[in-house]
Amino acid sequence: MAALDDLVAAYRRAERAVPAAERAAEARVKAAREARTAARQALALGIVEAWHAETSQAEIARRTGYSREQVRRILRAHGVQPE
Repeated sequence: MAALDDLVAAYRRAERAVPAAERAAEARVKAAREARTAARQALALGIVEAWHAETSQAEIARRTGYSREQVRRILRAHGVQPE
């Protein structure tokens, strides 16, 4: 019977570990999303800087992988009226 008792105890420990693992995963996902948001904001500011440095919209689009319309939206959102 000792083996059965040990197996039950092991199962209970494993069962209790799940919520902690889920919380840790949620924290990692939250941190990754926050990092993505910060990187997106930094990229938007970089796009505005590139525009002010007279980089063409087409070149910004090519280098970022965004469409020209997305580049225009980013510029407008930062108070720049692209031509």
